[in-house]
Formats: sequence, structure tokens, C-alpha cells
Amino acid sequence: MTGGRDFGRIQFTFFQPERQNMTEADLDRLIQEYRNGIRELFDKDSPRVVGNSSPRHAAVLIEEIAAHAEKTFVAFAERMNTAVWTPAVMAALAKAVARGVDVRLLVERECAPIKDGSMPESVRKCVRRLGGESVGNPLNVPHCASGDGKSLRVETDPKDKSAVFSANNPEMASKIGAVFDILYKEGVALDAA
Repeated sequence: MTGGRDFGRIQFTFFQPERQNMTEADLDRLIQEYRNGIRELFDKDSPRVVGNSSPRHAAVLIEEIAAHAEKTFVAFAERMNTAVWTPAVMAALAKAVARGVDVRLLVERECAPIKDGSMPESVRKCVRRLGGESVGNPLNVPHCASGDGKSLRVETDPKDKSAVFSANNPEMASKIGAVFDILYKEGVALDAA
């Protein structure tokens, strides 16, 4: 089921498939429809805000932000859970690095894709960790991803990992970028962590 509400200039859209009696193929089809909708938002440079709350949706959003980034891609995650940071996301990040995009990734704790070997070396070089084991997330910054200072995915509830996405929200993306830059400068390279 999809639906939406109009909140003035910003439209909020939600996506909640009825999961009863759905096969994996049905879910894959719905995810592809979701991906097509996200690509359309990028193509239209739309400021529409879209909600998401599943790891598969998050993976699509992060992958598409990376695929559409021309200059910068930044992301802050607790540990880059491999349910979200999938091989497809890793491939999109590696392609972004190869295109010359400034990719910067920051994790709070260990980085799951490095631990399991699924992160390409070109992407691994872009990862930093917040300094020290006990530091955590001192500013309670939401986990997020942003591309080119305008597209973004930001977690709105850290417990259930629900988030919002926009292909074109420079005001919010610049705020995220400013806080990210502060944290990233304080982070340490994984080899030094």
C-alpha cells in the first residue's frame, strides 16, 4: 500500500507493502517499483520527502544516492549493518570512488562489511571511525547519507531505523554535511582505531 500526505510545500509519502502471503519474488518486484520511484524523484530533482523503515528500502536509497552523486557522498552509520550496506551498495560506492566522487564514511563501532570482507578496498580507504571505543555518538547525530549536498536519507527513529529521504533538499543536506564534517574530522582511520 502506498499513500501520502501533503504538508504544505513538502509531500510525505510512505510505502508499506502488505507482507502477508507475499513471495520473495513479490517483494523483489515491490522493491524494484520503489527503486524506480526513487530514480524518478532524482530525475525530476524533486524535493518530495519519502519515508522508509525497512533495510531493503534503506539499501535502495543509499545505493541510489551514491549512484547519483557527482561530487560528494557522505554517510554516518552505527556499524554499517550488511542488511543495508549490501554488495550492491558497496558496488555503487566503489563506482562513485572510481568516478572521482569524494566518498567519506563514518561508523560508530566496528564496520561489518570490512569484518566480513564484502567492502572493496577502494571504499575501505574512505571509512573512519569515531575516536575511541567509548566515545559513541556524543552529539546524538542521526545516522544518515547525503550526496552532493542535496540528496539525503536521515534516520528519524534510531530504535526502529525508520528514516526519510529526499532527492533534493539542500537546506537539510547542508546541515547534515556540516555536522558530518565535524564528526569526520574527529574520526580516526580504521587502521589507527
